[in-house]
Amino acid sequence: MSVLTTVIPLLGFALKTTAPPFLQVLIGMIAKRFGLLKEALVNRLSRWTFNTAMPLVMFLWASQVDLSGVWRSGYLLSGVLSTLVIVIAALGWARWRKFPPRHWGVFAQGAYRSNMGFIGIALCANAYGVEGLALAALPLALWTMLYNVVAVWLLSQTLGNDVSVASVATGVLRNPLILGISGGLLFAVFEIPLPSVIRSAGASFTAVFLPFVLVLVGASLSLKALQGASRETFEACFWKLLVMPLVAVAIALLLQVRGTELAIVFLLLASPTATASFVMVAAYGGNGPMAANIVVLTTLCSIVTITFGLTVLQLSGLI
Repeated sequence: MSVLTTVIPLLGFALKTTAPPFLQVLIGMIAKRFGLLKEALVNRLSRWTFNTAMPLVMFLWASQVDLSGVWRSGYLLSGVLSTLVIVIAALGWARWRKFPPRHWGVFAQGAYRSNMGFIGIALCANAYGVEGLALAALPLALWTMLYNVVAVWLLSQTLGNDVSVASVATGVLRNPLILGISGGLLFAVFEIPLPSVIRSAGASFTAVFLPFVLVLVGASLSLKALQGASRETFEACFWKLLVMPLVAVAIALLLQVRGTELAIVFLLLASPTATASFVMVAAYGGNGPMAANIVVLTTLCSIVTITFGLTVLQLSGLI
């Protein structure tokens, strides 16, 4: 009985964190299925979200980041090291499992690239509110840059496309999310306060906007694609939802990361594979259906893995 009284409140917190975002994704899938959200409209709204609204949200919260001592924190480094470890290990796994060489980059990207900008940030906001958004802004910027650089290298190497360092750097620096976060961090560095009315409006906008984004994520998923899912797809799902979070938490613990920072690391890196991974694979002429399947499958399964992982971290007293 004592075990239940301990576990149930922790499980309740985990479900309170994960259930609303994934319910919103489900609403988007249902709306798309019944024709309430047309594909053309979803594409237009998604472009507006990525290019305008999300950078604005990230600017508002990045401007309120407390940078005192942040560079001494291992939680930024833990995401970098976790990503590099997973990429190297996933490539080795793909080779050992004798996957077609042209699938290696698609598999590895599916194994490491989290949907931090949409699902991850929503989970952090649900769990820790303003503090969660502020803590997630900096790693989101740093790790998004890393994700893009690694993805370009992976796909160019495994799909035989030559890409210059300059073009990679230009693409990363033009990323709207990175621009929004960078602008906000300048305000934080120089301690330029935003007017209270803007902070209040930003909080209200974020509360409405994040559910809207998740509905769009759901509307962009297609369950039909899963009918032809390959073994690479299921194994990439295993790597993304189980191996990646375990490696990330282990590295973070070695770097003495605890409490809310550890929870932020987990929520961002345990998030499902980002939709951007499919876009990049398609652009490079890779196996688009496989990339799309990884996105769909990890999104559907991640509510279980994230809820379980968050409960375990709380039960262990680490967060």
